[in-house]
Formats: sequence, C-alpha cells, structure tokens
Amino acid sequence: MVSVLKFSACVMTCCTLPRCWGSLEHSKTVLLHLPRAFRAASPSASAAAETLLYDACIARAVSRASSSLIIVLDEEDYCCEVVSNIYSTAWECATVADNCELEVNVLIYGFLPRDAQNIVVLPEVCPRPNVVLGVAEESRMLLGAGREDSAEFESLETIMEIQARGIEGAVLLDDKEATTPKLKRVAVGGTFDRLHSGHKKLLTAAAELSCDSVLVGLATGDLIGSKQGAKLIQPFETRAAAVARFLAMIKPELKVDVVALEDPMGPALTDQELEGLVVSSETLAGGGSINSARTALGLGPLVICVMRRTQQASLSSSGLRNYQFRST
Repeated sequence: MVSVLKFSACVMTCCTLPRCWGSLEHSKTVLLHLPRAFRAASPSASAAAETLLYDACIARAVSRASSSLIIVLDEEDYCCEVVSNIYSTAWECATVADNCELEVNVLIYGFLPRDAQNIVVLPEVCPRPNVVLGVAEESRMLLGAGREDSAEFESLETIMEIQARGIEGAVLLDDKEATTPKLKRVAVGGTFDRLHSGHKKLLTAAAELSCDSVLVGLATGDLIGSKQGAKLIQPFETRAAAVARFLAMIKPELKVDVVALEDPMGPALTDQELEGLVVSSETLAGGGSINSARTALGLGPLVICVMRRTQQASLSSSGLRNYQFRST
C-alpha cells in the first residue's frame, strides 16, 4: 500500500556541515591531525563509530583547503586499509566540493623528522600549512601550533562532540556486530532525485528495519532550491513514483507513505507511531536535533539508524544531473 501526500515537513535535515562548526573560509594549505583522541575519550566506541568521526574531520579539512591538504595519521593507527579509506574519503569530499585539483597527502607521524617535540613538514617537498586542524593540546604541540611562525589552529573538539552525541545510542548499520532492531514505523528523508544506488541503500535499510510501514520524505521548495542543478531536479511526482516502486519491489507487504518536505522538521515531531529514523553519516547531527525537539515536546526519542555515506562523487544526484545536462 502506497500513499503519496503533500506535507509541509521534513524528517531529515539536508545540510552537510552544521553552522556551529564555524566559518568555511578557505586557506591555501591545511594540515589535519587525526589522533586516537576519539577512541581514548570513548573506549567502547566501535570501529564504525570512529570511521564516522574521521569522515567528519576530513570533510571539515577539505572545506577549509583550496590548494593542498596534508593529513597526519598516528603511527599506531597505520595500515594500508586505513590510508586507502582516508584517500578515498578525501577525494570524495573534494569532488563534492568541486575542488578535484586539491592535492591530498597522508603522512605517518612516526616517519616524520622532529624539531624538538614538533613534527617537521619539509618545505622543499611539502608546503607549510596556513591552518592546522587537530584535537586539543596534543595536536597543537605535535604540529608546532604554539610557535610564533605557526599556522592558525582550529580545534576539532566541536566536531567530535557533535558526532559523539549523534552516535551515542544510535544503531550503526555498517557495524557488523550491531544488533539491528525491528521497528513498527521508520522514517527516511532526502531529495531522491534520479534514484541511484546510494538512495537504494537508505531505502533498503528503512524497509529492513520496519515491520509495518515506512515514511519517506522528499525534499521540495527551499530545501532543494540551492542544490547544484536545482532546475533539473525531477518533479515530486516522478521521484515519489520511483521511491514507491522500489520499495514495492523489495518488500511488497510494506505500507509506504511518501510526503513532500518543505522545512527541517514536521512528521518526526507529530507522527506518534514513528519509532525510527534512518540517516546517512552526513546528516547524523540532524537526527540528534530531531530527538532533542521531540523530547521538548514530550515525545519519546526515535531510534537513529546511521548508514555511512560512501562514493559521494560517483553516487550523487547532482553528478547525474550534470551528466544529463552535458548529454543534451
């Protein structure tokens, strides 16, 4: 059973970086230190949770860099898979930021020369950074941010706090050891333009979690007006039909409600049957905001189920819109 409704509300925020993360002013060269601070602050955190944190930190660093990004990884965290994931994440973030020419280099702390207690980035092979991003005093000292000639230092602690609050109590769907709950009614939201594999991952997760019905919110109005190629976004009816058809294909007995979204919250604050919310890693903070608002209204919190967003560059509606535009 599928119902398509016009509803001025949204169940998932569509922002990538919360405003409280500060200015997005670009600097020529940015150095990012990825210490094990998150694991130390939360020893019980899973590898999936730490990956979400690193994703957020890398996205922030990419947003600050215009020419070069240097990522310093602690030696005890080094392995080929970690470095590969960091390069992949940085590339995806740079592509989405329309900065494909950004030079990214991952350095291992233990391999670098020292100047007293500080690491040295050799100027003949690697540019001196204008901005250093790190966690607490450890990163400041290791990266030489206390010297008179040092770069601007930006703490990543706010990002860590936001992500940690969002992760706390959430179900990390990429964690193989996580217990997947069964919920009566689950919500998921987004633009869902030109339904692609990334969308299908989210919709499949919502369908698998629900034992009765799924509420799907399709962004409209101001929520999509600023998107790249907004004029090429498919009409609401086209997107709604594609979503309903896919969900009917994978779980025919599921009840599906498709609503049009025009503001950041709505059914998530009024639908009393709603029990869960599926979000991607980039909208994790939005899930936390919804639960805070529900608590203020005397409603119980939703179970936030997080799926890591990967391959943003190759699995993006904006990329598909650009491809269609170039092909016409």
